[in-house]
Amino acid sequence: MSSSAILDRLGLTEDSPLANLVERNLAPCFVAKSKASTELSLDNPAPISKLGGLPDLATETPKDKTGKPLLFLGQINFAELCAEKIQVDRCAISIPRGLLSIFWNERKDMSNPKDRHSFRILWTDSSQLHHLQAADSNAASLMHSALTLSFESSSTLPQNPKDWIDSNSVEQTQIVNLIERDSAFREHFICQIFGNADAEIAKKKEIAAFASNGISWSPARSADSCYSHLVDASRDWVFLLRLNSKTELGFDLASTKSITLLIHSDDLIAERLDKAWMVY
Repeated sequence: MSSSAILDRLGLTEDSPLANLVERNLAPCFVAKSKASTELSLDNPAPISKLGGLPDLATETPKDKTGKPLLFLGQINFAELCAEKIQVDRCAISIPRGLLSIFWNERKDMSNPKDRHSFRILWTDSSQLHHLQAADSNAASLMHSALTLSFESSSTLPQNPKDWIDSNSVEQTQIVNLIERDSAFREHFICQIFGNADAEIAKKKEIAAFASNGISWSPARSADSCYSHLVDASRDWVFLLRLNSKTELGFDLASTKSITLLIHSDDLIAERLDKAWMVY
């Protein structure tokens, strides 16, 4: 999406005093806005990005602590992101190539961000995809509809006024208005990959840093010097992906508006996306 289109989306002209500020703070991302109903079929066994339905790859469905299969939220084929590199937290990285499969425990009493059993992220890199077969087709699987995702390049703005560069040079109300307009645009996303995240991303990074060390996050612990090393470590976590709640999929996400995946920058660079952590 061109900068002029983004400025138009925000109600700004190129000669507006805010135009340069907006352009300096834009972060590239990929968004899925278009969707279509589809059914699983052996006619098209190649992995494709979708939400709902059944996983295309013939791997065993992850289970929770009680042995119950986790809910399959969807899969993202990163090969469908039409770019080789992207800016992530102002650093250029190569976009990994492979299939990300996302599972989640829909039982609220069994769902805990620090518990790896409450979700599972599977990553199959592109070198392995041709060795795997599509999921078996049967009467049950053919009845599981999904929303197919079509990605396009876009850009997002920081969702917290204090994250804006040179924000002291303009009125806070102007920045807040821009954030509100950008937020309204985000509501149409089914899925966002990379780019700026929501206003609570710093807190979510801390939750991921704490949880990956087996510790539950709380405001008190965040302010406690005993946990300062985890707060510091959270700065190395980056926003990977966000799924918006979509009731037409039948997901039981009533308690959360979205699901966010975060990943340590080292794991992203190493293309170990299975190391991503879910925060909701």
